[in-house]
Amino acid sequence: MISQRPRHHTRIGLLLVLLLGPLTAAPVQADAIYQRIEDHPFATLDGLTLYMDIFIPTGEAPPQFAPGNQGQGLGILQVVSGSWHSDRSRFRPHEVAQVYNLLCARGYTMFAVRPGDRDNYTLKEMLEHVRMGIRYVKAHAAQWDIDPERLGLMGASAGGHLAALAALDSQPGAPDHRNNLLRQDTSVAATALFFPPTDFMDWKDGDFLSQAPGLLSLFFAPDEQPQSLAEITERVKAISPLYRVAGNHPPFFIAHGDADSIVPVTQSRKLVAALEDADVAVQYQEIRGVGHNWPTLPVQVLDMVNWFDRQLSTSECE
Repeated sequence: MISQRPRHHTRIGLLLVLLLGPLTAAPVQADAIYQRIEDHPFATLDGLTLYMDIFIPTGEAPPQFAPGNQGQGLGILQVVSGSWHSDRSRFRPHEVAQVYNLLCARGYTMFAVRPGDRDNYTLKEMLEHVRMGIRYVKAHAAQWDIDPERLGLMGASAGGHLAALAALDSQPGAPDHRNNLLRQDTSVAATALFFPPTDFMDWKDGDFLSQAPGLLSLFFAPDEQPQSLAEITERVKAISPLYRVAGNHPPFFIAHGDADSIVPVTQSRKLVAALEDADVAVQYQEIRGVGHNWPTLPVQVLDMVNWFDRQLSTSECE
């Protein structure tokens, strides 16, 4: 059964909304909460370099951010993508939703991976870039003083789609590979998603490509154009998280507004149902009357932070 959003917020959550205001507000005292490394290269593929921003907690945060040390020594990898674009402007919605403030205030080190744009890459290629980001973080865990076995993963909208794929279809490492990155596996310990696309075969009133035929390049590179409907169906299913659910997955946190006109709420409902059928732990919040992003989204972000605290603690992961 799909679990619903709690009827009331925590006292800290309400205080957070009152202090921070709606999503149009600017981030609060970010420089006091974290140090930010911009455009840190993590991989070079086919001559093109991929980048992430790294947010390192300072250990200092205003009280409205519920500071603590639960995330100390832990890392969260975030997939930064909106409409499958990952230019630097895509950081802004996460900043105003207080994602970096709230997680870093709790002590988490954040790795915000930019997986590339749909103008240059297919979804399959972007997924590989996310996996490479996970491998990079694990390979350099000692440098950032985090536990590679307790890595969280998160994403919203297009970033949520790619995060879900990576979590549901983790890849093993090659222990003897000469490249240290490829020695690492891509598994994560917990995954949080906000309004993610999960099933391109069943979108609003039909399949995704019939409603957005111009986005066929998301699924096929220029040199691999499909020859049949069966080939398209196979690829669309392969890149839809719903069809990757097989059990033995890390726990999930998912939040979605029931009035979302961009990514239908049924996308999350179907993934939640599939995860529950596979006995995967999932916490689902469906927020009534809101669309794609909403003014009180920092409350759900705080709920996610508290959820990560529980899932990534030593006792939970052992």
